[in-house]
Amino acid sequence: MSKERNYRGILLTLFIAAFVTFLLVDTFELSKIAGWIPRLVLSITLLLLLIQLFLDARRRVYGPAPDTAPDAGPEIASMGPAVAWITALAPLLWLFGISVGAAIFCLGFMRWNAGESWRFSTAFAVGLGFTLQIIFTHVLRLTLYSGVLLKTL
Repeated sequence: MSKERNYRGILLTLFIAAFVTFLLVDTFELSKIAGWIPRLVLSITLLLLLIQLFLDARRRVYGPAPDTAPDAGPEIASMGPAVAWITALAPLLWLFGISVGAAIFCLGFMRWNAGESWRFSTAFAVGLGFTLQIIFTHVLRLTLYSGVLLKTL
């Protein structure tokens, strides 16, 4: 890995860490009940980013370990399907809401990307939809976004 590429990786990690820190500070305006999950997730994310920053900085100073091959990084072409799946999630959540949109996304991802059977993919998607609905509406007593298409139901 070139020194310049590693330097850009360090800058990207610093940028993401700054953004996560901003989000973490912003969660303290939430109530204790609404803010504990985002605080936990963002704290773990920040910790992992700081570890990555340390490893990148160490690699920049000392170079890669002698027994490891240089990291070529992900190929742009192999990132296409992942970007497409992530991009498909937002419209599904907007159109169908959190529970149904996540279940439809899960069904498609499990069937076509993971190659699972229709039976397993459907069972997993239905289980995810019901689990989200039960946890958020009945346990946490929060209203989930119902989507543009399902608001009238």
